[in-house]
Amino acid sequence: MEWLCCVYRLLVRAYPKQFRQDFGAEMARAFRDRGLEIARKEGSMGLIRYSALTTCDWLQTVVQERMVFMQHTSLSALRWIFLACVVLDVALVKRISTPRMVSAPLPFALLIMYGLLVLLLTTNRVPVKEQAWFGIATGMALASWTTSFSVRPPNASGWVVAGSCALVAIVFGCWGIAGFRAAQRTGLAGSGWLAGCWSAVVCMLVEITLALVFFSAARPWIGASDLLAASGQHLLEGPLIGAVLGAFGGFVAWSSGMRGPVSKTFDNVP
Repeated sequence: MEWLCCVYRLLVRAYPKQFRQDFGAEMARAFRDRGLEIARKEGSMGLIRYSALTTCDWLQTVVQERMVFMQHTSLSALRWIFLACVVLDVALVKRISTPRMVSAPLPFALLIMYGLLVLLLTTNRVPVKEQAWFGIATGMALASWTTSFSVRPPNASGWVVAGSCALVAIVFGCWGIAGFRAAQRTGLAGSGWLAGCWSAVVCMLVEITLALVFFSAARPWIGASDLLAASGQHLLEGPLIGAVLGAFGGFVAWSSGMRGPVSKTFDNVP
């Protein structure tokens, strides 16, 4: 029994730190007391069955507690990742811009606004992480598509135009789905525009970060002034389009009655 208690104390370390501090000692004591009682009444075979049942319960509860822990901490981690992207973008824009570039101030101002927006929303826990992942996925898709043609000027072939249109349609559709999902979960049509706007903010931030990093590393054919102008345009238009599409998706979910329990904040919805 002493050996089993040592093994159990090691297993308890798989729980999140706060959970261990609150319940670890009590769990180890309960395991020991119950194990001693079973050993006296049922002998070694009872102790083996008890250990097997405890192991199954340990595995299930560890997964549950880790998932709860990730739900509470992942938004904080995303906040610092996004803020790091903003700082990196500001540094890269400053590096490639010159005093003669009239388009340089717009990306600077919009990136600062993005940083404040990210800090405000993630601190108040308004957006759900699902919408953030929508933005990350669409931003990586846009960056991959645009940078794949940045080494040399693309020709205006039909498949390039069709692929670009299809990708933009998918990205816009994801922003609308983000609004639909938010309204469906909260039961509030107004939450759709915020979810769509947040997805677009994350998408544009990811896309611009990857594009600026690629430009600084590979020096593609596109000029710095064109890149800054395109960055400013995307940073400005993306959240507006996302808000409109998210509002549409939220209205569809609300009007069709496809909505779950009302929640004051998105993150509190299971």
